[in-house]
Amino acid sequence: MRRLLPLLAVLCLAAGCGGSRHSSGTTTATTAGTAPAPRGNGCVAVPHSLLAKLESGLVLEGATLVHVRAYRSPDFPTYYFVSGRVPQLGGPKVNVVTFAVNGLQAPKEIAAVDTNARQISQFGPGKRHDPALTLFTRGAKESRACVTGS
Repeated sequence: MRRLLPLLAVLCLAAGCGGSRHSSGTTTATTAGTAPAPRGNGCVAVPHSLLAKLESGLVLEGATLVHVRAYRSPDFPTYYFVSGRVPQLGGPKVNVVTFAVNGLQAPKEIAAVDTNARQISQFGPGKRHDPALTLFTRGAKESRACVTGS
């Protein structure tokens, strides 16, 4: 039994047991900072490298992103809408932010899609982007649902 405990601990770490501060019970990124390959257009985890890039662009003092999820745009397959909560913004109905990124692994572009994201980040507005990336673009509201559950 003593030999099994270290092995179980290693297996648990390799499998991602324990989660991270950016999730609610599940891990948000795999080891080496890569996101799992999405199946279809469902909710996917966000790599740690993208999360760090998003957080580095926040201008609200002390702001952090938690429970961050991405959803691939059905209209623009290289774009993902990334939503998460910023607890410093208040209650659960008002603290969701949404960004659009051109790829999850080293996006060349990040756009602030909703009012909250524009107010607390240095990223330009998605509506000025070509193509326009707004909450009405397919995939944006779905990414928010990944976070809010509704």
